Order: sequence, then structure tokens, then C-alpha cells
Amino acid sequence: MQWPLLPQSPRTEFEAVTLTPARLVPVLGHDGLTLTQSLATIEYLEEIHPTPSLLPGDAASRARIRAIAQHIACEIHPLNNLRVLQRLESSAGTDKHARDRWYAHWVTEGFKAYFPQVGRRN
Repeated sequence: MQWPLLPQSPRTEFEAVTLTPARLVPVLGHDGLTLTQSLATIEYLEEIHPTPSLLPGDAASRARIRAIAQHIACEIHPLNNLRVLQRLESSAGTDKHARDRWYAHWVTEGFKAYFPQVGRRN
């Protein structure tokens, strides 16, 4: 499967809104379809090109991998998103040092739960 790679960041605000109104990456364009969100993109690629699989073979292992991915997507990533951190500074009057401590706290908490999931085999 081949597709053109887009620049890491859109060249203009118009281009960003055209690709995705949320102005977030990643964005995958394929066969006239524009996909956003990492997990949706992974599922799409898995469905249109099942070999080689991106996921393990059995249902329990696939569910475990999806749970780990959702933990990152739902528990860790939203709090380290640049626009969230910038909003924390601008609306709460938080300086960069306090923002970075806040960020480090929540990412550390997220990974404390993540690593045991990765090490588990069942």
C-alpha cells in the first residue's frame, strides 16, 4: 500500500482545517477517505491490509493490546497535548515551570498504570 505523505504540519491554517477541522495529527488520506485518530487509523489499516497483521492473532491478545492503546489515548495523551498545556498556561495563569510539573505528574501517573499492563501476559 502506498500513499503520499503529508507534511508533519500543514502549511497553512486553511490546509489544516481542510484536512481535519480539529487541526490535529495524525491524518491519513486514502482512497478519498480522510481518517484522524491513531486508533481508528490502525483499525482501518488492519482491515484493508490484514496481512501482515498489526495485532496479535487471538481475541484475548487483541483485546489486551487495544486496552493498552486506549489507556495511552484516553489517560495519558489528552493531558500532554500541546493545546491542553497551552490552555493551562493561558487560562489558569500557570507559568511554564508549574505547567511542566503538572504535565509530569499526570504522565507519570499514566505510565505507572501502563507498564504493569505491558508486562502482563494474560
